[in-house]
Amino acid sequence: MNNYRNYEVEDFVCDDFFIDWVLNPKTDNSAFWDNWQRTNPDRAKYIQNARAILLAIRVKENNVQLTEREIENLIQNVQLRIAEEEVAEAPNKTTLSFLWLKVAASIVILFSLGIAYNYIKNEGSARNHDLATGKVREVEFTRIRNTSKEGLVVNLADGSIVVLRPNSTLSFPKIFVDSTREVTLDGTGFFEVKRNPKMPFIVHARSITTRVLGTSFTVSSAVNQASKVIVYTGKVMVNRADNKKTNKWVVITPNQQVTYVPSIEELKKDTVLNHQPLSVDVASHVFIFNETPFADVIEQLERAYNITIDYSEHKFGKTSVSGDISKLPLDEKIQFISKAVNAKCQIETGRVKIY
Repeated sequence: MNNYRNYEVEDFVCDDFFIDWVLNPKTDNSAFWDNWQRTNPDRAKYIQNARAILLAIRVKENNVQLTEREIENLIQNVQLRIAEEEVAEAPNKTTLSFLWLKVAASIVILFSLGIAYNYIKNEGSARNHDLATGKVREVEFTRIRNTSKEGLVVNLADGSIVVLRPNSTLSFPKIFVDSTREVTLDGTGFFEVKRNPKMPFIVHARSITTRVLGTSFTVSSAVNQASKVIVYTGKVMVNRADNKKTNKWVVITPNQQVTYVPSIEELKKDTVLNHQPLSVDVASHVFIFNETPFADVIEQLERAYNITIDYSEHKFGKTSVSGDISKLPLDEKIQFISKAVNAKCQIETGRVKIY
């Protein structure tokens, strides 16, 4: 069960269990939410506001069939209107309520058209100071929250890929223009970073900062959880987030991990005892195929990355794949198996498709 104590209005609006209670109240869900409100009276305003938004934007099912181009245009227009409503300064409560009303309304409209939206995307801008050049420039940022129950593939401008875990949020610039590539993570994400020695890749995650040149690793940093970094390939440097007070970077290599221990404000380095699905030793066995049925290959990828890959079982059900893709990043794995069955692939934020 989700930790609703940490939910804001926007989180309730996008929670399936909460939505079901508001729009289709039943004995079981009503009992849960009635009891939850009694034991959490300080969160009542969040419940009331989220419930009011959902009831205000309830719409009937729309059977209009749209083309893919019309759907893409609709999504882009909705995102553009939301972005235009955001302001550079911190919004007041009234502005925030109207903004999330627009977000929630957009999500419901898209669902009524048969579009399954499994993440929330916000866009804005901020002034950024590049320490290397001393220049200050306006940088456009994207913030994506995974509201689904599985991993969400996020493409970054440099070609790096992040698999964002459920209930996690990633903030990143639309284009990396400074001497570093910096992103901010709240939750858990698996990173496959494109190597670029001239632009180190930095992940800010609550109590820790992770710095790499090009590698694959997982960062976990959520509320009430120990911050942790696990490396699968390459080399990673980890430091406390307040690295102005200490310059003691901890270097970890494949099958090692670093955990931040708040009680002593120290980083603890040790070996990963259980083999991770994407570690080199596991991948070398899992991702080598010899006339392997296409469906089995897809299943292996989905299980390892915790994602869903869309494809036609009717079209590719009798095809097979041979080859070693154990050392390839996710996007190149998808491209390899697509070519193996004479197919095309589409890899974009929120969707991986082979057709």
